[in-house]
Amino acid sequence: MRLPRSITFRASVAVACLTAVLLVGVTVLLISVLVTIGDPDKSPEGSKYAARILRDAVDRDADGRLILKASKALAALEADRPFFWYVVRAGDEAVSGGPAQPPAGAWLQGWAGRIDHAQFEYVVGERRLLGYAASEETRAGPVMIELGGVTFSLVEELLFGFGHNTPLIVAYGVFLLLVMIAAVWAIPRLIARPVHAMAGAAEAIDGLPAGRRLPAAQAPAELRPLAGAFNRALERIDAAAQAQRTFLSNAAHELRTPLTRMRMRLERVRDVGLRAELIADVQRLSGIVATLLHLARLSGQPLARARVDLVALARMVVAEQAPAALAADTELALEAPRPVIVTGSEMALRLALTNLVENAVRHGGRLVTVSVAPGEIAVTDRGAGVPEALRAEVMKPFARAGAGAGAGLGLAIVAQVMALHGGTVTIGEAEGGGARVSLLFPKEASVP
Repeated sequence: MRLPRSITFRASVAVACLTAVLLVGVTVLLISVLVTIGDPDKSPEGSKYAARILRDAVDRDADGRLILKASKALAALEADRPFFWYVVRAGDEAVSGGPAQPPAGAWLQGWAGRIDHAQFEYVVGERRLLGYAASEETRAGPVMIELGGVTFSLVEELLFGFGHNTPLIVAYGVFLLLVMIAAVWAIPRLIARPVHAMAGAAEAIDGLPAGRRLPAAQAPAELRPLAGAFNRALERIDAAAQAQRTFLSNAAHELRTPLTRMRMRLERVRDVGLRAELIADVQRLSGIVATLLHLARLSGQPLARARVDLVALARMVVAEQAPAALAADTELALEAPRPVIVTGSEMALRLALTNLVENAVRHGGRLVTVSVAPGEIAVTDRGAGVPEALRAEVMKPFARAGAGAGAGLGLAIVAQVMALHGGTVTIGEAEGGGARVSLLFPKEASVP
């Protein structure tokens, strides 16, 4: 199974596994040191294990004599350890085995049943060895078990020690589990928190010239190269966009003067019909130039924000567009029950609403209604509407829903104005037919 492509997940799993390995290694090392302090043969764990095997084998035969039943565990112990010896005593009875037994355990006489377990030294040749004695309850009654010559490897000693210390093993397992959970829980947060902070800073970038940048100085050392590269990329984009805006603004300014002169000279054309057509074309070109200037101004500088009454703004735009609506034989209505205050740029919002009303008067049939509600301005017409497949497309510059006058820049300006205010533009179908274009403001822009 492949791990998720997540740095935090992989790092937390790696740290948790490494922590677990280190803890297990340190624990084994400590236990091995404790087990083998002084002399490896002095550890009692193997002798205790041998005593338990002997205890389970003790029994009596049909005549009541003390015996040791054959068992696989006892046979394996005798086969693997050639110096292993044992004596099992019950009163005057004794059962023994093994090659090299010490002199009879006279020091244990009279202590059977009175001691739990003990270690003792005995001599074989010139070697001083360690023996083990324990009192055990068996099927044959209480017995005293003496044994020696039991030598276990370190791994076996550790396994015996762990196997008979269940509470310690449970506590150690719980501790190890808690350490791994802490690693899995803490590492992602330590790594993800600065990444999320950097992502939040990137989300706040507004795209304006000399706008926000990623806080490279406050970023962790690992993210500083990325933040610096991102900021430098933004500076290059700003420079290119500024050059484009400058060109657009200069071109529009340069075109206004010759268009004005052309308009004045067209008045000399004697053919009335031709003159009207040419004047309409010049006016259309003038409108495109003015719109290009508006686009350059909107995208070239931050908006000056203030409290704006949308009702007063709508009333002003409706009054300005009333003559054009009257000339187009269109009824222009306003629905605004009470003042609605937002924070924004009055100039930009006025431009956006003017474009909507102009479009609606041009294409909207007999009735155009401007309605204001908390956080929303809507312009509704009774025209042909905008097909659903084209609603996203008409928000782009020079895109139009159908034939007719206009350069296709009006809705693009509206969309840009609302983006600068953190809002959105939606195009829907009006009740009874037609289009309904709504300017939706974010909650934080609304002023109670």
